[in-house]
Amino acid sequence: MEDYYKQANTEEKDVFQQYINKYILFYGTTLTLTTAITFAGCLIVPLIRSRRFPLEIEYPFRVDYQPITAMLYFHQVLGMYQVTCQVSANVFLALLIWYTTARFEILTNKFRTVIKYSDWKTCIQEHQRFPLSVKIQYIIVCLTSLIKVFLCAWPADHLMRISSNVAEAAYDSLWYNQNIESQKIMLHTLLQCQRAVVISVPGLLKALTFQQYTSV
Repeated sequence: MEDYYKQANTEEKDVFQQYINKYILFYGTTLTLTTAITFAGCLIVPLIRSRRFPLEIEYPFRVDYQPITAMLYFHQVLGMYQVTCQVSANVFLALLIWYTTARFEILTNKFRTVIKYSDWKTCIQEHQRFPLSVKIQYIIVCLTSLIKVFLCAWPADHLMRISSNVAEAAYDSLWYNQNIESQKIMLHTLLQCQRAVVISVPGLLKALTFQQYTSV
């Protein structure tokens, strides 16, 4: 990307600058807010919950004296900040997509101003030989993101299948040998257990399962 931008002419740089000016506020605000919320949480949580550190961690040694307290506090804050920085990986994927979009817009502008056959042929060749480096970066980021989702989809799918077996296991028990009151409680439990536990995001993800994962 850097090499292409350095070799780009004024019109091509203007296209890139238009995209930067249009979306820098949104992405800059998002990264700033996530970082600010993380540090705010580090400061507020200990005050609200009356504890020394932002995270509730047990250490195999005393932590109620300096400089151990300060060192551990800084260590936890740094760890939370590193987790927050994972947002940058998603922003990098967005950067690759916006860069690709800008390249296609530049190519579109070239097609519209083509006069000679040689220029038209050059545009076609440029369309066919899209930078391999960008494709590789995009594939790597996508694979990394898919692996992260898979690590969550696997236990979520297993949770759904195991939780659906509870009703069957309860029905196979000797509930019918109990008194009427116990049988009513068991029937109520069976009704409750018929619905499997499903992890979902309303309006975004219907169910986090292997089937949903492979259909995306």
